[in-house]
Amino acid sequence: MQLKKVFRLQCVLLVVTLFLVNSGFSQGKKEGVFSFFGSIDSIPESRRFIVVNEQRVYITSNTKIVDENNNQLKMNQLKRGLSVRVEGIRKTEGIYPDKITVIRTPKRNP
Repeated sequence: MQLKKVFRLQCVLLVVTLFLVNSGFSQGKKEGVFSFFGSIDSIPESRRFIVVNEQRVYITSNTKIVDENNNQLKMNQLKRGLSVRVEGIRKTEGIYPDKITVIRTPKRNP
């Protein structure tokens, strides 16, 4: 009897774990429009993308880079450590932003 109870408990725990792991993976693969704040972790020499909060943000000819006052900035004005807001589309290979806004004073959540 005791062995059956242990086996059932293990099966229930396995099923619950599979549901949690599966939902966690699906959240990372969703595509869609979104925005987030972060800090530039790195900028490779190719300057085809930047890394913000450990996510690749691809820079295309359609990407608009601005400051808080909506003044146009150039790619070479982006520096490691700057706070930015990224608005764009998330795809499986990375983020394709429509707009990157450099934030001089990072906004803090209460």
